Amino acid sequence: MNKTIFLLVSFLVFLNANIIPLSPLTAILKDKNIKEAIVTINSKDTKEIPLIYKITEKNIKEYGGVPIFGLYEDFNNKIDIEYKINNEIKKDTYYLQTKALENKKNEIKQTKIDNTRFDNRFYFVIDEDSAFIIDMLGNVRWFANIDKTQFIEKPKMFILNNMAFDIINGKAFMLNIQDSAKLLNINDNIFKINNNDIELLDRDYKILNKWKFPFEVDVLNNISSLYYSNDLFVAYRDSIIKLDKKSKIEWIFGGNKDEFKLVDATGSKILCQNCNNGKIENMQEIRFLNNKYIIYIIIFDNNINAKALIYKIDERLKTKEILWTYEIKDEVLQGNAIYKENSHTIFMDYKDIDKNLHILEFAWGDKIPTINIKIENALKAIPFDINNFFR
Repeated sequence: MNKTIFLLVSFLVFLNANIIPLSPLTAILKDKNIKEAIVTINSKDTKEIPLIYKITEKNIKEYGGVPIFGLYEDFNNKIDIEYKINNEIKKDTYYLQTKALENKKNEIKQTKIDNTRFDNRFYFVIDEDSAFIIDMLGNVRWFANIDKTQFIEKPKMFILNNMAFDIINGKAFMLNIQDSAKLLNINDNIFKINNNDIELLDRDYKILNKWKFPFEVDVLNNISSLYYSNDLFVAYRDSIIKLDKKSKIEWIFGGNKDEFKLVDATGSKILCQNCNNGKIENMQEIRFLNNKYIIYIIIFDNNINAKALIYKIDERLKTKEILWTYEIKDEVLQGNAIYKENSHTIFMDYKDIDKNLHILEFAWGDKIPTINIKIENALKAIPFDINNFFR
């Protein structure tokens, strides 16, 4: 049952709390006449920064009012709203008491935080039967109450343990599940990824270009990421492969044939103990550093000793050099590492053998994570930016 709470006599008359049972930590300030607003969810902990986000007129029309996101559970939340209505700027303060979440099953342990280094951080987390968003202190700030949507017996989350999320240019996401074809939208270009080729499509899904993999792919999950400039980069098993527009191999990171092998920074052959003999679970081209001949790539290598690495590749000299590495002591089932362009940081998540999900974030160049969170029985996490959500 929807609950309307009259918080105070104000120009904004009332607030609808928990409008949708699926999202118990959300609310709506009901007034379609508001043109724009700035919402502040005041923090409950002195270590945390208040959550501040802007709401556009488009958002207000979509939600029928000002959407309130990021409330704390079981807490009397203080909400400040600055809004424009009838060409006047007004300010109001509301207090909203939320209940404890009924179906939250994951124990969240925040083991490290330095809030003097980072501003607010939020992470979207998926487990076997729910999804939620946490802040950098481990507080749940949004929760999908999946049980409220179940009317027949069916899988609660259509997500598998071997799924992979990747962020592209801070804007687009790629979801990789087993061996089905998938579509990926990057900068208004559409890529269709099949088992043995990748197609570039226009808005009408006509094929503009097609890369045929010059190797046999058994399952699509072995190709965990792709990023592109004028050519195509593919992470495949223990290698990274660069293909030109005609599917010709330019070089192979970890290749066996001499004509494709990279060498070290001095031009010497790389001995086997220095080779990447693991399993590349994700790969990302770090664009802000790249120039005409130098490419920087971050990978998550799930070898016997799992680790994240940043490589510098000189395409003229065909050399590679390790710029940064972080080795994981736990036994890892699956992991991911990406560069976050908007914050100039490195985000990593991995699932250990005890089914704990670890979320880490590093300032650029640091070997010790600024944020380190452990969540029981979770599957996957990706960074979440509220300002990219409300646009």
